[in-house]
Amino acid sequence: IDPTIPGYPTYSIEASTQGANEEFNLRIQGTTLRDDANFECQVGPANGEPFLRASANLTIIVPPEFPEILGYRNGVTVDIPYTQHLINFTCLVRNARPAATIKWYRNDQLVTQGIQTFTEPIVGDKRENTRSILTIGPSSNHQQEHGAVYKCSAENTALNTPLTSQKILYYLFI
Repeated sequence: IDPTIPGYPTYSIEASTQGANEEFNLRIQGTTLRDDANFECQVGPANGEPFLRASANLTIIVPPEFPEILGYRNGVTVDIPYTQHLINFTCLVRNARPAATIKWYRNDQLVTQGIQTFTEPIVGDKRENTRSILTIGPSSNHQQEHGAVYKCSAENTALNTPLTSQKILYYLFI
C-alpha cells in the first residue's frame, strides 16, 4: 500500500499486519488548525457485506497569547482622583482554542464580582479572543484600594499553568 495521501503532505497511512488481521492508521505530522476536522475510515464491501465506517473527530487546541491589560504597561501606577467613582480594567487574551478563561486577582486574591467576560470568535479562524472587564466601584473605605495590585490570568486546556498579566498598582488621590 502506498502510504502517501495526494494533496496532504503531512498525512500518511501506516499499515501493520498481525496474522490475518490488517490494521491501518492515519498519521498526521505537525498538526495545525487546518487539521481540526472529522475523519472517516471506510472499508469497501466484501461478499455482499455493507461498507464499514468509523469516524473520529480531531480537535486542535491552541494556547492563548499572553494576557494584557489594555492601556497599561507592566507595573504602572494608576492615579485615580478621589471623585472618580468607577474604573474599568480590560484584560484581553488573544488567539486561543478553546477560548481562554480569564480570572482577576486583587493583591493575589481571586476577584469574583464586578466582572463581565465576552468571547469573540475570530472570523475565518477556529481560535477565539476573550475579553474580561473588571469594574472597580466606590469603596466604603478608599484606603483599602490605595496601593492594591490587580492582575489577570488566562487558562485553557492547552496550558499546564495559567499565564498571568502585568500588574497594575491602583492608587487613589485623597
